[in-house]
Amino acid sequence: MDPAPQTFSSDQTRIRPSAGASFMCLYLGPGVLALATLALAADLLGVFPASNSSELPSARRTRGVVVLAVGLLLAFLWARTQRRRWDRLFDRCYQDRFTAHSDLLPAMLWTVRPDSMCDFLNRAWLEYCGRAMETQIGHGWLEVVHPDDRDPCRTTFLSAFEQRKPFHLYYRLRRADGTYRRFVASATPTHSQSGSFSGYLGVSIDVEEQASAVDRLRESEERYRGIVEDQTELICRWTPDGVISFVNDAYCRTFGRHARELIGHSFAPMIPEEDRHVMDEVAQRLGPKEPIITSEHRVIVADGSVRWHRWTDRVLLDQSGRVVEYQGVGADITESKVAELSARQANERLAALLTREAELRRELNHRVRNNLASLLGLVTLYTRSTVTVPELAEAIRGKVAALREVHELISASSGGADLASLVSRLAGTFAKFAPGAGRITVLGPTVLLPPELASAMAMIIQELLTNSVKHGALVDPEGKITLEWAVPSEGPGLSLVWRERVPPRVALADPASDFSRDGTSEFPPEHGGVGLSLVKGLASFELRGDASFSFEPAGLVCRIRIGVPLDLIQAPSKPSGQTLA
Repeated sequence: MDPAPQTFSSDQTRIRPSAGASFMCLYLGPGVLALATLALAADLLGVFPASNSSELPSARRTRGVVVLAVGLLLAFLWARTQRRRWDRLFDRCYQDRFTAHSDLLPAMLWTVRPDSMCDFLNRAWLEYCGRAMETQIGHGWLEVVHPDDRDPCRTTFLSAFEQRKPFHLYYRLRRADGTYRRFVASATPTHSQSGSFSGYLGVSIDVEEQASAVDRLRESEERYRGIVEDQTELICRWTPDGVISFVNDAYCRTFGRHARELIGHSFAPMIPEEDRHVMDEVAQRLGPKEPIITSEHRVIVADGSVRWHRWTDRVLLDQSGRVVEYQGVGADITESKVAELSARQANERLAALLTREAELRRELNHRVRNNLASLLGLVTLYTRSTVTVPELAEAIRGKVAALREVHELISASSGGADLASLVSRLAGTFAKFAPGAGRITVLGPTVLLPPELASAMAMIIQELLTNSVKHGALVDPEGKITLEWAVPSEGPGLSLVWRERVPPRVALADPASDFSRDGTSEFPPEHGGVGLSLVKGLASFELRGDASFSFEPAGLVCRIRIGVPLDLIQAPSKPSGQTLA
């Protein structure tokens, strides 16, 4: 009989026998038998003969040898038999102990023999499947595996046996109620004490909850990705070193590149160099204290054009508050930028127009006041002289007409009154008094007189024309007038020379004329003339210059100097001439 093994508190839980019991069964019995055999053999062989004993006969020696041999053989066989019985007992004890411990585990434990046949499944497997051990050993365990997973499991299982390597399985097992749950199995090869392959020890763990969580996470990610990809806004994520880690379809369409061409590369080349400082400032500011920043900058899109984008960037932190990534949502605002720029330009133009209108209003007000003051001064000057009322009226009418021409000329111009055009318009008003073509010629660069100077110059030219019609060159049909001006080599302003040429046959028609014919440049004091005084006064006070007169044999010469700097002068290389009337 096999010796009864010692037990735990549970009757079904066997353990290995004690060392004393092992010694008694394996060594004491065969040893006693061997010693008894040796003693009997020694007695028969006379190993210890008595002093008075005689020689042992040969027959007795033979029996002693036989007894010794048989005794030793019996002791050896007894020891070997006991050893085998004891090994079987140990195996049963180990198996009982392994079974008891494996049944306590929540995971499914199983073993496989070297022939790939399953020979053990613990209680967790059997209770989960609701099957008996007899139906699951061998290849019966495949019956509870999902039909779609059986062939992959069998292929992986047999391939691992051929290579004697660890393997892993992912499959679904049918529970006792008919539902399938997902499991992960891991198995490692086992070896005997001699080192030979003895099969596999494996464990299967229920991962349904983890797998469901992964599925939900995947579904959530897919929904998130679907929402992100459906957005018309551009979405981008990048690492702190500026490398793109994610882009949506709208981003790819905008820049004309595939996601694999963008991910892993910097977005800097898609931003004009002069705008990259915007992203540098955003990266420096983004952090736990300022997690969201909105910025605007230009980008270079797929067709190479430059457009405006508005980006709302957010920092992504880990649990320790360290920056992991940045995420930005961008939109094209080019149209609104263009509209904003157009509106700003329109506002600037409107403001400029309003400013110009105010300036023109002030200028017109100033001009009207100056013109009225000039007219009032003219009236005062004429009333102090001996002119008649009709002559006063004619003089005032001429000055008003000259001011009207100036006003119309300035209104049609953007910078001032062109001097040549001004003389031409004023000469036209005297055409009926001095018929004939080519009688007035102007020489000089293009000059635009400011409004405050144009009025004074107009009254001066009108006064000189009036005097010429009454007493000067325009009295004679062959008389001519030349008005020449030039920019002085020194000092500001402009120099003008009014020169009249009268044929020698013409005599002084009126001894009361403003000018003397004695060949000198002086004028009789009693006939200084209201017109001369007016020209001198306008040149002195309005033009900040002066005027001088001389009567040469050919006619009157009037030199006028404008002392105000003129910015609106275009001087050609050679003075150009123009015949006005």
